[in-house]
Amino acid sequence: MSDRTREFADQHLRTFLRVAELGSLHKAAGLIGVSQPALSKQMSTLESSLGVRLFRRTTRGVTLTPQGEILFGRLQPVFDEIDTAVLELDRGTPCLQGEIVFGAIETFSFIDRIWDLVATLSKKNPLLSVGIKQFSSSVIVNKVSTGEFDFGIVHENADFPPDIQQTPLFREKLAIVFSPRHFDEAVISGYPEWPKGVSLISFDAGSALGRLVRNHNKNHGIAIRIETNSVQYLLDATARGLGVTILPEFFPIALSRDHDLARCYSPFLNTIRGNVLIQRRRGGLSPQAKALMQHVTAMFANGDQQAPR
Repeated sequence: MSDRTREFADQHLRTFLRVAELGSLHKAAGLIGVSQPALSKQMSTLESSLGVRLFRRTTRGVTLTPQGEILFGRLQPVFDEIDTAVLELDRGTPCLQGEIVFGAIETFSFIDRIWDLVATLSKKNPLLSVGIKQFSSSVIVNKVSTGEFDFGIVHENADFPPDIQQTPLFREKLAIVFSPRHFDEAVISGYPEWPKGVSLISFDAGSALGRLVRNHNKNHGIAIRIETNSVQYLLDATARGLGVTILPEFFPIALSRDHDLARCYSPFLNTIRGNVLIQRRRGGLSPQAKALMQHVTAMFANGDQQAPR
């Protein structure tokens, strides 16, 4: 490598990592703040300096060559360590700073526990900013894949592209949620042998939980009277006795405005829902995002959850 190349090797190698993570010169150029032709020239210069091709150009973006895969695998952990070390050099500077953005499905029942973790990190790191976005599993998967989100928490039965890596968090049964003012528990717990007139309120088929409930219930033929994509609408309709619904067992049903819901179980409702944390395989995650992810996975690895009443 020439002396001139050494002067800007760090910048070019970091740019290489960003292009590899996003799989697109166009996206990487927009993120870095340079023109696409300038970025393409940088990558060509790097390839020429190293004497190997790093990327294959396609109509959909770029992919790594075998040589590019080797370079990426070696560089990513090295630069992560460098960034962490620089942050920790000055004792007066918080170890973690910058922004974390992650997505979580609306029925993820432990989001309050996540915010406890965020609060703890924020107190120790006042320059840390955390954003959480609520979307369906499919939207979160897409936003993690494109790099818009650092990571996501979704159902394991979502559709995952090859570039998504999963880390299991916890598994939970499904429970029947109903209003005791309108339905008798002995009747509802007899699922699926419900009398006529008892119908389901469900998330629509656009959500992973909605599809899961439909797949489980297709053999029982119980009518779905109301569909919604909102947790609050679903709970409100259930509290009004417009039907009963099926939710994960850990879901805090006290979120209903009426606070008058109960849950029961049926041996026939034996579907298990898994919850997973997802990230890009070529993550390139910031130290702050890695720290929060490690805290989240550690919390569930310790079995730190129980079904609420």
